[in-house]
Amino acid sequence: MRILIDIGHPAHVHYFRNFIKIMEAKGHNIFVVARDRECILDLLRTEEIAFFNRGKGASTLLGKILYVLQADLILLWQSLRFKPDLFLSHGSHYTMHIARLLKKPCIATGDSDHIKLNAKFLMPYLSDLLTPSVYKLNYGKKHIYFNAYMELLYLHRKYFQPQISIKKQLGINEKERFFLLRFVAWDAFHDSNQGGLSSIIKYKLIEKLSKHGRVIISSEGELPKKLRHLKANFKPYQFHDILAAADLCISEGATTASEAAILGTPVIYINSLQVTNCREQEDKYRLCYNYYHEEGLLDKVSELLQISNLKNKHLQSREKMLADKIDPTAFLTWFIENYPESQNIMRENPEYQNRFKG
Repeated sequence: MRILIDIGHPAHVHYFRNFIKIMEAKGHNIFVVARDRECILDLLRTEEIAFFNRGKGASTLLGKILYVLQADLILLWQSLRFKPDLFLSHGSHYTMHIARLLKKPCIATGDSDHIKLNAKFLMPYLSDLLTPSVYKLNYGKKHIYFNAYMELLYLHRKYFQPQISIKKQLGINEKERFFLLRFVAWDAFHDSNQGGLSSIIKYKLIEKLSKHGRVIISSEGELPKKLRHLKANFKPYQFHDILAAADLCISEGATTASEAAILGTPVIYINSLQVTNCREQEDKYRLCYNYYHEEGLLDKVSELLQISNLKNKHLQSREKMLADKIDPTAFLTWFIENYPESQNIMRENPEYQNRFKG
């Protein structure tokens, strides 16, 4: 099988990297087209995944419109050369355009249940939409649910084992507690009119945590001068090792919050935009603490800091979560490799996916 995968965000590299390696080992041909954005290309090189660079894109409205045309032409050109049997992406409209033009199946994963109009507009172009079972919306027979989180595509224990020496590499004593703060830039489409931590609370939070251990900040945007000494210097591929080793994470970003929960790291998700996976991780597994606003946040941090075996409790809760969920990479591999028969199987018997548990 010949599969073209479009990657437009660093998270997409994580979603598909294990799938790509498994499928290539089975003899399938994979062609990756990637946007030159943030650390995407570095991550692909680290994973030794070959790719074609479709450019950076633009920030102005006119530039974005022109980039859509540019990206479509690049994908069309590369598709005519590669001749894919199937297109795969995490909600890339570029693959949907070209797949429709070439009359090929187009499968997309998705997990942003707050972007309703975008998904509804794209459904006519898709052969199937695969989303986690916590996804609140239903788009009909093309919509297939799988019982896992997107982050399990790369953080399932089959594919990820934390590097135990990461604290030493960060200059942190093995017995010293450390806390990871994740700040977002608030410039994504779904961040419009949303908010997280105010500057005042950030400083109070750092002051409180510093009394109990080391504070490390990971930030999408530029940090104020007073906080730059707390910014951790690490390679993009080391982030999940750091997250797994942290004693507590406080995140404005939903992906980082979900990743922490999956790794068994106690995490507070602070964002006015709440998401279904983090909500389930709190309500069902007690792996995450969700806050719409700052009220009560500092008190919760104080409470968690006083629990001596907090991390062990979360690691135990993680085991329950892993026992409930399927291995989404194994499921995706089966679904694509056996398409379109797999499509019919999942529509008639969604419980078939349970064979991918464990």
